[in-house]
Amino acid sequence: LLDAEKMYLKHCAAEARQRRLASVLELCDGCSHPRLPELVQRYGVADTAPSSTSSDTLAHSIAAVDLIHLSSDAPPMRRRLPCSMTVAKLKVLCEQLFKVAPARQSLLLRPAKDDPFTVPLSDDLKDLSYYGLSSGNQILMEETG
Repeated sequence: LLDAEKMYLKHCAAEARQRRLASVLELCDGCSHPRLPELVQRYGVADTAPSSTSSDTLAHSIAAVDLIHLSSDAPPMRRRLPCSMTVAKLKVLCEQLFKVAPARQSLLLRPAKDDPFTVPLSDDLKDLSYYGLSSGNQILMEETG
């Protein structure tokens, strides 16, 4: 339910931007979006800022990262990922590469190869850029229950 509510907020924010409204709350007319104020108060407004399409921006929005399955002896897999990719889409990619269902994945971002610090990629609706993804990072996948 949590994911559905957040996706609904993202949809409403995109609709508000498309209609050039100053706030997503302007969509509230009592009929079309009756729960919108409650959800905005609970989760905040989803970020749906339009992305730029210039080639310079595109080049800087792709990160070459190593995907590592921690429960396997397989070597790291180097992939170029768009920073605008969501964690949910990354989990689908990991499912294709490592044959582990997204519900059984826990993803961690490690800034550098020998860095002991990791950042859990805990929100499936967030873009990888939210977590600061950049080239040279590692994404570690742990299998859970």
